[in-house]
Amino acid sequence: MQVYTVMSGGFGDIVLSCLHPGSDLGYFKAMQARGATTRVELFAHHGAQGVDFLAGNPYVDEVCHTHGLPFNPYKIAAKRAGDYRLLTVADKLVWERPEIYLTAEEQHVANDILSGGPYVAFHPFAGDSDEEKRRFQIDPNAILKALDVAGIRVVVLGGPGESVSFSGPNVINMIGKYSVRLHVYLVAHAQKFIGSMSCYNCAALEYEIPSLIFAPPHHPRDADTRRLVNEYTFDIFAMMKKTATVMYWDDLPQEIGQAVVQWLNVFPVQGTGWS
Repeated sequence: MQVYTVMSGGFGDIVLSCLHPGSDLGYFKAMQARGATTRVELFAHHGAQGVDFLAGNPYVDEVCHTHGLPFNPYKIAAKRAGDYRLLTVADKLVWERPEIYLTAEEQHVANDILSGGPYVAFHPFAGDSDEEKRRFQIDPNAILKALDVAGIRVVVLGGPGESVSFSGPNVINMIGKYSVRLHVYLVAHAQKFIGSMSCYNCAALEYEIPSLIFAPPHHPRDADTRRLVNEYTFDIFAMMKKTATVMYWDDLPQEIGQAVVQWLNVFPVQGTGWS
């Protein structure tokens, strides 16, 4: 038996496709126990991140990556399926949330960070870096400075082309270091998440980490983001309504760093625990 599933979108979409309850990937372990060979058909313009996230998963035998987002990825996957068939409802007998498989070195890094006490995960980036410079209205360094002065441990996440200039004793800068798997793992173990509507925001929502999200007033879908968050009963917006506080770029407090610290609601200066 050979089965495949299709994932398509940006890296945030891939994170949701992997981790969300009922995801096809969560059935792969049980399928392998029944003797199946498994494949993920991955369609993504940030394909390296998706492939990286799936790396090391013993229940994924093959990842077939296509760069870009075609109109009908299922049709393309079916044409090259060969002896594989699409995972069906009848296959979906036992679901387990997929684990994140770190290398030994990454696990050591993660353990060191976790052993230092509670921390906030911070990812103030999203999408194309040049586009984000035009659109993003918040100075991440001002937020980092306020958190550091307040004694709040913060782990800064991000990839190539992203950067912050502030450094301090409570700031752990992980930008561009190790895999996206480690970054998602650090989000999953954070006390809270602060950042933009991004891939790591998606991870925080999946793990139900209380989040402060900086959102554009108009979503790339050309819709009013406030309406999407307030009215949608599905999708990422319904998840945001459950576990996130949203600040919109057109209505930000003047002292954004202090507003973030206030949202965190008294994080002990010594970083030994939450109030």
